[in-house]
Amino acid sequence: MNQILTSIRRTPYQSLSAFLILFFTLFLSLMLFVSLTFLNSILSYLETKPQVTVYFQNKAPENQIFKVRDELMSSGKVLNIKYISKNEAFNIYKQLNKDNPLLLEMVSADILPPSLEIYAKKPIYLPEIAEYLKKRLTDVFKPELINRFSRAVIFRNLEPKELVAIANIQLGELGKTLGEQGISIRFDESVAAYVVKLGYDPAFGARPIRRVIEEKFRSALAEKILRKEIDKGSEVTASIENDQLVFRGG
Repeated sequence: MNQILTSIRRTPYQSLSAFLILFFTLFLSLMLFVSLTFLNSILSYLETKPQVTVYFQNKAPENQIFKVRDELMSSGKVLNIKYISKNEAFNIYKQLNKDNPLLLEMVSADILPPSLEIYAKKPIYLPEIAEYLKKRLTDVFKPELINRFSRAVIFRNLEPKELVAIANIQLGELGKTLGEQGISIRFDESVAAYVVKLGYDPAFGARPIRRVIEEKFRSALAEKILRKEIDKGSEVTASIENDQLVFRGG
């Protein structure tokens, strides 16, 4: 201890600098640990967020929908409820299909149903919410439509590993199509994650993933095949580098 004090007295500025460096290093490490823990808890919540989406008849009056929403909110089992009107649903549809004019011409706001996105506080509340909604069907749906319901199915948000698995299946279908043309292609592990990043939408689940593969992969491969950069007998590897799709081989 005496040696330490003597050293500090001899070189006070160097000792102060060393102390400050050690202090800030520990402080930043602690802040990083707290931030990562907090972000991980948020990510875990979002990945398993219990949700029910209810689609109503096109002509269902808004006051009936709002009545269902208010009663659910007062139950104490719902964290939040988002109302999606017909026009809002149409705007979402237009955004997802902005590059396909044919699909935009085929759909209008009149044929899209209004909906409620219900976020439960806990997953165990989902069956109770579903049961409540089934009891309220007679208030919103016509009797002839209710008779066509056999049961209520609760859907949960897909987890990242499930989305990656779906992306790999659809990439495999693309690989099979190319294989029939004598072209072998291997997709790096980064490719499926890239597809999920571009194609996942909370409102539509994994459906847009196929569109991403069509636009980003099939189009790029078709162009290379037309340019003879990839031909029959080619062995190609697809990967993501600097957030860009790269094909190697040919």
